[in-house]
Amino acid sequence: MKSNCIVPILVFMYSLIACNPKTNHVQSPCFYDKPISRIMVYNKTTNKFIASQIVITKQEEIKDIQKELFNLAPSGAGDAKANFGFYQLELIYSDGQTSSFSIIYSTYNGVLISCSGVFYKDNGLESLILSKFQEL
Repeated sequence: MKSNCIVPILVFMYSLIACNPKTNHVQSPCFYDKPISRIMVYNKTTNKFIASQIVITKQEEIKDIQKELFNLAPSGAGDAKANFGFYQLELIYSDGQTSSFSIIYSTYNGVLISCSGVFYKDNGLESLILSKFQEL
């Protein structure tokens, strides 16, 4: 009798997962789901052992960064006034449009992504950008 209940429950759960459209893209004025030609990254941190700016033009690297951007989750944290510096990223799209945001090393809230006053949790974007500086 118990096994008769498990099958319908599993079918129901599968249908919820399979039919759920994957619209995890963050809607933000700071980045858009369109081709990016290059990314300018400016080092505004206290770390002077890495370059002051880099330009990312390899499409594979741009796609990795874009993937991280679309997986950002909003954060309740909103105080980044006390910080150790930040990276300013400027996205230059193929159509000439630009957008920008910051990766902030907040003193009290850890690493935050900031865009037009909205904060997002860091999901690996900071380490990805830092690795680009260290490749130089």
